[in-house]
Parts: sequence; structure tokens; C-alpha cells
Amino acid sequence: SLVTTTGQKDFTPQLTELKNAGIDSLVLLNLYTDAALQIKQAKALGLDVPILVTASANNPELVNIAGAEAAEGTYVSAIFDPGSSNEGTQAFVKAFSDANGREPSEGAAVAYDSAWVVFRAFDEGAKDRESLISTIDGIESFDLPIVGEFVFNDKHEPTVTPGKPSQSLLQVQGGEIKTRPGA
Repeated sequence: SLVTTTGQKDFTPQLTELKNAGIDSLVLLNLYTDAALQIKQAKALGLDVPILVTASANNPELVNIAGAEAAEGTYVSAIFDPGSSNEGTQAFVKAFSDANGREPSEGAAVAYDSAWVVFRAFDEGAKDRESLISTIDGIESFDLPIVGEFVFNDKHEPTVTPGKPSQSLLQVQGGEIKTRPGA
């Protein structure tokens, strides 16, 4: 495992130790900023193993910081796939890109879907904080533009509808995070 400290920018000591241990893959559970530096430094050390990053690294800046060559082939576990044929996703990506001059990140997509939950509660009559919470609690399910069907479970935790997973496995290809071929 790669143990790092807050604010660390040089990961070569830990990556060298992993390389010397003969690892066969690298899973990075970081935000895109640290994950990108770790990818860049791993490749510079000649660590040639499959790399997987989590949804917190699903951001076009991952490739910009790591460099397209170093990031090439990196797998990205994600909820948000900007290349999805889903109509809601396509509309979101276009609107976000037109307004901001860049593709949205995982965080932007999750925030967008979250706003839909709140707007739905207002449509259902919520007027203040207390009624917003109780109204959301009373809604059986949501059809969100990015995630699709979505519910809060009996513990009030956000959950995708069982049997309809929203996870995607993306991959850096040609300098962009894209839907994997054949996926």
C-alpha cells in the first residue's frame, strides 16, 4: 500500500518501494491532483503496471497534470461517464462545456444530480429546511439525469437502484478519459 501524507508532492520513495516489491498493479484512492502526480512519478520510475484510480480522480485535469503519455491506459472507476449515450448526461456535458469551456468532472456531475433531488423536493411542496428533509425522505425514488434511478435506503443513505448499477470503468485513451472500447 502507498501511504502518503497531506501536502506530499514527491511520491517516489513509496513508489520505488512498491516497484522493488514487484507489484502487478497500482490502485490509487486519491483526488485527481495526487493521483496524477503519483501516475506521472510511477511512469518516470519505469513502473509499468496497470493503474486504477477511483471516482475522485475522474477529472480531465488528471490527464493534464500527469501528462497524456504517463496517464495513457489508466483505468478510472466512475459514476459519471461523459461519453455516455444517456440523454441527460449528454445534455449536461454540452451545457457545462459551453458555459465553462471544458468538460465537467465527476464532482460537477454529482453536484448536478444532487441539485435535481432538491428541486424535486421543492416541486413536491418543500418550503424550508425541515420540510425539504421530510419531503426528500418521502419520495420513493428519483430519476436523475446522470445516475438514473436513485433511492435513499432505509438508513437514509443515497443508493442507486438495486440491479441498475451506475458504475462505469473508463480509461485514458489518446489523452482523454473515455468510455472503454467494448464497454
